[in-house]
Amino acid sequence: MKNYKSYIIVLLLTVHFFLLLGSAVYNTPTVDETNHLAQGIAILKTFDFRLNLPNPPLANIIGAIPLLFLDNLKVPLDSKYWKDAEFLPYKGGYDCFLGFGYEFVWKNNINPNKIIFTGRLALIVLSLFLGYLVYKWAELLYGQNAGLLALFFYVLSPNILAQANLTICDFVGACFIFVSAYFFWRYFQNPCLKNLILAGITLGLAQLGKVTALVLLYPAYVIIALLFIYKVKEFTPKFANLKPNRYSNIFLSVTLIFVISIVTLWAGYGFQLERRYSPLHRPHSDIDTFVNEYVGKFYHGDLEVLKNKAYSFMETTPLPLITYVRSVFAAIRVSSWGWHTNFLMGKHQQYGWWYYFPFAFLIKTPITTILIFLFLSIYYLGAKKIPWVKRNVVFEYPAQVKANKLFLDEIFILVVPLFLMLLSTRSKTNYGIKHILPIYPFLFVYAGKIINIIIEKNKWIKTAVLVILLSWYTGAAAFIYPHHLSYFNEFIGGPANGYKYLVDANIDWGQDLKGLRTYLDENNIKKIKLAYYGYFESPKYYLKGIEYEELACNEPTSGILAVSVTKLQGFYPPTKDYRRDCYTWLKKYEPIARIGYSIFIYDIP
Repeated sequence: MKNYKSYIIVLLLTVHFFLLLGSAVYNTPTVDETNHLAQGIAILKTFDFRLNLPNPPLANIIGAIPLLFLDNLKVPLDSKYWKDAEFLPYKGGYDCFLGFGYEFVWKNNINPNKIIFTGRLALIVLSLFLGYLVYKWAELLYGQNAGLLALFFYVLSPNILAQANLTICDFVGACFIFVSAYFFWRYFQNPCLKNLILAGITLGLAQLGKVTALVLLYPAYVIIALLFIYKVKEFTPKFANLKPNRYSNIFLSVTLIFVISIVTLWAGYGFQLERRYSPLHRPHSDIDTFVNEYVGKFYHGDLEVLKNKAYSFMETTPLPLITYVRSVFAAIRVSSWGWHTNFLMGKHQQYGWWYYFPFAFLIKTPITTILIFLFLSIYYLGAKKIPWVKRNVVFEYPAQVKANKLFLDEIFILVVPLFLMLLSTRSKTNYGIKHILPIYPFLFVYAGKIINIIIEKNKWIKTAVLVILLSWYTGAAAFIYPHHLSYFNEFIGGPANGYKYLVDANIDWGQDLKGLRTYLDENNIKKIKLAYYGYFESPKYYLKGIEYEELACNEPTSGILAVSVTKLQGFYPPTKDYRRDCYTWLKKYEPIARIGYSIFIYDIP
């Protein structure tokens, strides 16, 4: 039986691999992939982190590793963008980040498509690892059947499939946040030295994956530790002769894990002592942001004097982790000030909406997953005390599962995603469910326990309901392939209506340009007007041989038009001469075709 279930694990992961591989082949490079790959290969070649904005380097490095095996790969280290990047402030450094990406992928190498696809392969392998870990944690908590169900949810998740083959930081961040939480849990299950070190290292790796880990995991782990102190009577680490005092022992354990994580984080930057600020580029906007947004709330002196002292110190003193600190400042700046604009249900707003991410979760998560989580939450919040439910609905776990300890175990899989959702309501940057992607692996582990439910006297109900829900889930995954990025559930009528509610990385990230080329070739269309939301160089490569021109803003015209839904909704680009009503005149026409769900084709007489 155990070998039989091992085959199921292999089968599910194989399905996941081919789903990711197929969409990696189909999808055009998305908006940021070019820049992240270029950043990663530069680090591998030089171990210099000057282009490392606005995110930490781990995702870029992972994506770039397969590129080392490509022949004749040219890395433009003589580029002005590389030379200028070292001391530039955030805005200038970000421009160098974009320019270097362009030169690496599109200018210096003859096959951009091969570069992007090769980088995506590393993320696919990482996704297989994360899938197995989702299975393993659910199996350890709830039994093998629950592990298989959790893996099933992971393998076919549209949001995981949308992100797990893109060479950007969001999936890597989600992966290592989950890995870190798993090993943090393992330590509290078995507080030996090995688990302590693994918990610390993986927490450091999570921070190297994405800045989100810093603001999410440290406070979440403190909350978990406090709940653990509240629920257990004793806790004694096995690696030292300590008295059985749960307060001091848990405090010491968490402190050591945090220290190891910081050392790991610094190791990820090569234990470098750096200066990343120059007097030539004052004022330093990231320092200004930190002082204005945070220090100013409790410091009532002259902020300008304080800023100048901070400038002088940062310009003259080599410091550890200064590149990471700049990434943190950049993340704070974007999160606090908002992006250029945010879009939700036809409205634009610079500072976003507190309910943006909860709403995005509700319409971009398969309804099957939502219903299972909702049932489990209602059951444990009090429904199990209802007389009929109490008599007829129980959870029956395998013998190895210690049901009396599940509350302690489940705080490790529930606190992190709930805290992340709470944090998301504070963000003023609302442009992609990818920012709450770490929620999903935890949710799948928790949802796996539904397999252990027993309905007395009506056992067929469980089987029937699960068959319906899982069939629904499978159908959704099959229907949306290979357009996982554009998935929306039936609450809003599916992905065809998605652009009315959310844009940008939720539906249209430039991924359907290959599909557009296929459509044009099949219909013998040689000339179009294009309003494309994606990497600016992509049309020159993927539409080679097609005569195209940029569709002018707010100038009704005729002919064959191809318009990205993000631009149709007036979301981008944020230039001074850009207007949100550029293409509203098109909304009175019905598109004659849709490429995926992100590009509309019009034939205007």
